Amino acid sequence: TYRSEHRVVTKSGAVRYHLSVGKVVAWDAAGQPQRMVGTNTDITERKLAELALQRLNAGLEATVATRTAELAATVAQLAQANAAQQAFLAAASHELRTPLMGSLGIAELLQQVPPTDGQRQQRHLWRGIRQYLHQHPHHQ
Repeated sequence: TYRSEHRVVTKSGAVRYHLSVGKVVAWDAAGQPQRMVGTNTDITERKLAELALQRLNAGLEATVATRTAELAATVAQLAQANAAQQAFLAAASHELRTPLMGSLGIAELLQQVPPTDGQRQQRHLWRGIRQYLHQHPHHQ
């Protein structure tokens, strides 16, 4: 039994694809093939569709590889930007917290003196700032 797909160029130069299938049906006394039967089928349309699909798949694989590389580069850039943002926020938080903590220390000392009405309002504001800073320590 045999099965073969092959390319055929016609006298006019056109390219066709054929499928040949056959088998030996008679042998001589020495076991050599004497007669075969089989078919030749024109599979040009199917073969051209397969070749077109192979080309499309190759193009799609190239596009996926390109897009994947672009996405990986974008992810790396975003990671760097995020790290820079975190560093900036940490530095800005430190720069803001340092003078505030000193001011809070002074405010605590001032609490030991009887306040005026205006000072009571300021103390209330400072207490709120202190509570916020102590509740959000992760920005130091």
